[in-house]
Amino acid sequence: MTSIQPRNVRRRLIFYIFVALAFAGLFSHSGLLPKWNSEPIGCPLRTSHPRPANSAAQHTYLPNGILKVNPNGSHPILELIRTAEENWQAKLDRASKTLEEAVAEYKRRYKRAPPKGFDDW
Repeated sequence: MTSIQPRNVRRRLIFYIFVALAFAGLFSHSGLLPKWNSEPIGCPLRTSHPRPANSAAQHTYLPNGILKVNPNGSHPILELIRTAEENWQAKLDRASKTLEEAVAEYKRRYKRAPPKGFDDW
């Protein structure tokens, strides 16, 4: 039984990394990989991602839930981030702002008065 020498393992690892980087570089400039019309992604919580100006550049959600990607549109992950941020903001806007609103919502939801100490929450 032969064992692989650590030096050979390092050489192979370096070789595979080199091949992977060369392969990625080759295909990114050859036009074989899709080109997304999007800016670099920053922190999604601090930046808003503008919608594409062209309505024809929108992606299509099929009835079975699959996303049909439009190559002229922005990257699909940007659309998912944007939708999640809009949904979260809508949820925050619906939240109770005062104790009275929270008590009314509790009564509407559970058809009973809130428990003792509810105002401390």
